[in-house]
Amino acid sequence: MDSVSGGPAVTWSAARLVRGESEATMTDDDLRRDVAAELCWDPRMDRAAIEVRAASGLVTLRGTVASLWRKRAGGHAAARVRGVSRVANELRVQIPDRDRR
Repeated sequence: MDSVSGGPAVTWSAARLVRGESEATMTDDDLRRDVAAELCWDPRMDRAAIEVRAASGLVTLRGTVASLWRKRAGGHAAARVRGVSRVANELRVQIPDRDRR
């Protein structure tokens, strides 16, 4: 119960809200899914090219992106998810041939 409204506590993840779970029951798989969902919502990211792993609050991003800007955006997107304590941004930057000088 929410101590302010007296109603059910509102959880911060839509998936957990549907299941009625709280923050305390967050698993590594829940965290991985939440980060993957955040990457999907960020228009700067190509989610299909990024692998997300989670372990005890540490999120690891692996894959290839087209610019340093996108690599940083991926790290920032992961870091803004509740439950993430650290981000290991292992994304590789591979600049497309058309953008090379």
